[in-house]
Amino acid sequence: MKKLFLIPALYILVSVEALADDEYCISRGNTSIQIANKIDEKCEVGDLLWVENLDRGSVAMLYTISAKYCNFRYTINIGEYSGNNVALQCVMQEPRNRKPNPKK
Repeated sequence: MKKLFLIPALYILVSVEALADDEYCISRGNTSIQIANKIDEKCEVGDLLWVENLDRGSVAMLYTISAKYCNFRYTINIGEYSGNNVALQCVMQEPRNRKPNPKK
């Protein structure tokens, strides 16, 4: 009988340990500058980035944020949730410089 309880208990313990390694970062703001400053302050490379646009009308701003911070090897989601709120979800990478590299 003890073995029947031990196996599920070990499974739960391993599952919790696996989830402890996953990191996420939430950033909310009305402007791209507010959002970028918050991302730069508290988010790290590899975090699951969740960006909420409190302006609700500017999806284009989230595309700009995704171009700078999101890793294109993973899925990038931009869409509505809870009515008319708009959010971006992606895996964060090193911020890209928006200036083009000079040709050598």
